[in-house]
Amino acid sequence: MKKPKYYASKQTSKQVLQNSALAADVSFLALMLLLFLSTVVVVLHPESMLQNVITLFMIFVVLLITSFTTLTTGLILNLILIFGYGSYLLYTSAVQGVSYETVTYAWMILSLLMTTATGILFRGMRGIEAQFESMRRQVAEQVTIDEVTGLKTRFAFQQELQGYQSMARRYEMQLLLIVWEFRFYSEMQRYLGKEKLRDVAVVLSQEMRQIFRNEDAVYLVDQNPYRWALLILVQPDSEAVIIQRMKEKIESMNLTEKLGEKIPKLEIRTGTMVDSQLDLTAEELLNSAVSHMQYDV
Repeated sequence: MKKPKYYASKQTSKQVLQNSALAADVSFLALMLLLFLSTVVVVLHPESMLQNVITLFMIFVVLLITSFTTLTTGLILNLILIFGYGSYLLYTSAVQGVSYETVTYAWMILSLLMTTATGILFRGMRGIEAQFESMRRQVAEQVTIDEVTGLKTRFAFQQELQGYQSMARRYEMQLLLIVWEFRFYSEMQRYLGKEKLRDVAVVLSQEMRQIFRNEDAVYLVDQNPYRWALLILVQPDSEAVIIQRMKEKIESMNLTEKLGEKIPKLEIRTGTMVDSQLDLTAEELLNSAVSHMQYDV
């Protein structure tokens, strides 16, 4: 039996999350071990304390930059650091006759290893965050009731369409989809702000539930821009009456009184689509209705 696409996606996300977590855990342990070895090097060679501390500080700077960028950037900076550090050692050794212990050269290897561990650690952490965000979006897409407006969601619309198509066949009625949105969404968002515009959307959603019958399904199918949909069984050529009643109700709303501050008069644009053959998918029906909104001028 073939597994649903969502199930396969969930399994893939889980596997990627486990791999990212494993890489982050191993690299974290490796980084802790390398930092411990660096501390031991500093403590066991007090005669080179200042030089070792300065070297360790430069390594920490590279690690910090690596954590905010990428492993590739960190390795490039590390190679530049190693080249500069090695050139300094060769110069002082050849020109000034300064002799260095083996541990001095060990900083080059430690620096490279710590940069690699840091890069893998933060890449794994970013992978975990990305997978959590992806899983959050997947879960949100499966929610049937919007928690802010209380309306059914796009996913609920997709799940319920076939049931309405069956009822339309049984009662020999038309299946009508009406979609609507704010006519001047961008201007309203700039004038009111996202938070206040959301409050307007919540009030409008509450009013929509009062306009239509309980058996009529009102959905919030998009939130950017806010877009609503009504799935309803009707007699032929009755959509104009329904749209006119809906527009009159919206235009008569006193949002200033409901929200406690001055709100401009709402205007909406609508689009309709009749599923005459009762064979359209949810996305086909919705996209067709949305495309018809361009004619509401």
